Amino acid sequence: MGHWRDFHGNPLKTSVEQWVEEQVSKIMVPSRLLIGTDSQVFANNVKFATVIVVHWVGMGGRLIVRTERVKRLMPMRQRLMEEVWRSVEVWYRISPIAEKARVPVEIHVDINPDPEAGSHVVLKEAIGYLKGLGIKYRTKPNAVASTACANWFVQG
Repeated sequence: MGHWRDFHGNPLKTSVEQWVEEQVSKIMVPSRLLIGTDSQVFANNVKFATVIVVHWVGMGGRLIVRTERVKRLMPMRQRLMEEVWRSVEVWYRISPIAEKARVPVEIHVDINPDPEAGSHVVLKEAIGYLKGLGIKYRTKPNAVASTACANWFVQG
């Protein structure tokens, strides 16, 4: 897996858990932690970007990102579920910190609930998985961590 870095590309100098702990300790307004992953298919590989966003409601936020290129192509269903799994892996790492700080955590999935959309093929599977784990989630168009933040990093 890739290394975590800030928005400007600087490597994270602490663990992800320490970074989240520092961010939630600064919170003086209602806030939430958002996790999202997006991917982009290139000629012979797939680039994944996973973000953790600390969103201070009404005051902006801060994020860190981990990118990775996988040197294999995969069917769309598998790639979209890989996005969900990568986000869940991060959720497992930071949810105890968020729970202790009483900060809600959401996973944002880059899946469109519109039956006409291609990503709709994994909607039931992905949502069932997240519900089964008791994870709060959002799908398009409300999944900004994956559809805006992580997407920005896979496009570059």
